[in-house]
Amino acid sequence: MRQLSCGPLWRRRARKESATSTRTYLVRLDPDLHGGSATPRGVRTQFFDWLATTGAEVVQLCGADRVVISAPPEVIDQIRDFEYVLDVELHD
Repeated sequence: MRQLSCGPLWRRRARKESATSTRTYLVRLDPDLHGGSATPRGVRTQFFDWLATTGAEVVQLCGADRVVISAPPEVIDQIRDFEYVLDVELHD
């Protein structure tokens, strides 16, 4: 599997939680589904609003269509089912 990476564009300190309850993941949103960028159509805003209700946390923004989050496996399973999510993988 191809390793995705992102630059240090924005960082936010993750909440301290049990290492067994959360892991860090890179989530790629589909820019083609929404006219060339995930941002103008509000997909990213909807995604972040939804994340806030789950207890997951944004760790790092990696451009318009990628974000690193800290979340429990149950939340990641839900994210994988979203139409606008291309890929979810563990991030070190």
